[in-house]
Amino acid sequence: MKEHLSPRDRFFQQYNSTEYCYKCLMKEWGNAALTIREYVDSIPEQEKVSPHEYERRLSICRQCEHHVNGMCALCGCFIMVRGAKSKQNCAKKERLW
Repeated sequence: MKEHLSPRDRFFQQYNSTEYCYKCLMKEWGNAALTIREYVDSIPEQEKVSPHEYERRLSICRQCEHHVNGMCALCGCFIMVRGAKSKQNCAKKERLW
């Protein structure tokens, strides 16, 4: 029987390597981007922000000094994931979103 892994677990199993080059906001991650996208897509709609709000949040994160290779250096999250969840907010003290 094949073991079922969540998109998040598959991502970490496949890409938990210091040899993999992470790129800004994961748009060029190939299979890894699909895995993160699958996870974001799997979030129930009632728990997600609107597409417009999602893009607004990512735009703010792209400009932040704590944005490092698609992750937040303050909290360690993948910004594509944190930005999608309506109950999440910016990790900065002044909460940019």
